Amino acid sequence: TCLIVTHRPAALEIADTGFTAGIAFVRNILPWLTLGLDGNYTGFSTGEDITLTSGDTVNYRSGVGTGLVAGRVYLFPKAMTRLYGTAGIGAGYMYAREKNLTTDKKENYDSTDVAWMLGAGLEFDIDETVVFGAEGRYNWVGLRSDMKDHFGHDNFQYWTIMLKLGVKF
Repeated sequence: TCLIVTHRPAALEIADTGFTAGIAFVRNILPWLTLGLDGNYTGFSTGEDITLTSGDTVNYRSGVGTGLVAGRVYLFPKAMTRLYGTAGIGAGYMYAREKNLTTDKKENYDSTDVAWMLGAGLEFDIDETVVFGAEGRYNWVGLRSDMKDHFGHDNFQYWTIMLKLGVKF
């Protein structure tokens, strides 16, 4: 078992956040409250090469996809510029592709588990139907199976900042 322990990276910090893209469909329940569905993918930049105690060098390519039931609470809901808080819970899928640069061996790890997010945003109306804004989120994804076994962690946490463009209909 000692060889397995030394093979694991010291932390699950695979890489810095690269890009994020998503789509949401939300409906106003009250003028200041929306509920809906939110899907996002976050790709992580290729991390630094990690040298293991065995002498091998590995690199990871990874990403997270989430599907959440999400809501927003707006401050000043009837103003042209609005601040809001957002939260969501659902499912998250994370993968990591390990490439051993010494032996050219490749391994894939993945996990599907509970995911949630908390965030805040600012948006403003461009016209009667188009909305533009920015949103920051703290994201949490649970890890199971071979992801948990390989990295020794039961969750992964990351931040995202997104520009958003929306259409009201």
